[in-house]
Amino acid sequence: MILDLIISPLAQIALDRLVVHLNCSVDDIVSKAILNYQQYLEICEDDY
Repeated sequence: MILDLIISPLAQIALDRLVVHLNCSVDDIVSKAILNYQQYLEICEDDY
């Protein structure tokens, strides 16, 4: 019972951090993808 009281909050904190980390990673990937796509469009426009 006491172990549950200790483990449960720790697991919750770990889970929250993991979710935040994943969200940051996704945002990072998306922003890089958008940036790369914009650069790609600029390069293609130069060809015309």
